[in-house]
Amino acid sequence: GDGRKMFIVMGAFKDVRRGLLKRGWLEDETKSRTDVHLKWTLYDTDVGYNGLKEYQMVNHFEGNGQVTSKGLLCRNLRNLPWVMDRDHLELQPLCFDVNDPKEWAAFEAAFFDSAAQGLLRMFAERGINGCSSVFTTATHGDVRTALGRANARVKRLRGEPD
Repeated sequence: GDGRKMFIVMGAFKDVRRGLLKRGWLEDETKSRTDVHLKWTLYDTDVGYNGLKEYQMVNHFEGNGQVTSKGLLCRNLRNLPWVMDRDHLELQPLCFDVNDPKEWAAFEAAFFDSAAQGLLRMFAERGINGCSSVFTTATHGDVRTALGRANARVKRLRGEPD
């Protein structure tokens, strides 16, 4: 070699390829060399972490599913209070892994809480006289149910027992 850095790009990353060539890097178009300085892949499984040398760079990191999978990222952020004194809701909106039955139940509860909040907001904004068409079908029982859910949620947020 002439001392220039070698790279492999696996996938249609035209801008990455163009940028490296513009900077004087050489591309291994056979995709077979193991001594390249940079390996840019679409899939994490194409990296071969065990064979990497200290000078080699890749566009992935091992175990990245913990932050690139929405479900795992959500679960990891929810565990934030175990690591630092922060509530995950300070960093992200509600999220759920709906494939997990426990999370499905939490999703349903959040959905109904949100619906109750929406009904109560409309009630507060439009007034008790029911000037919104929603109140032609909403009964006093619906409003009481919404108030009950809202009160239970406030208690949970305060850490009080239901």
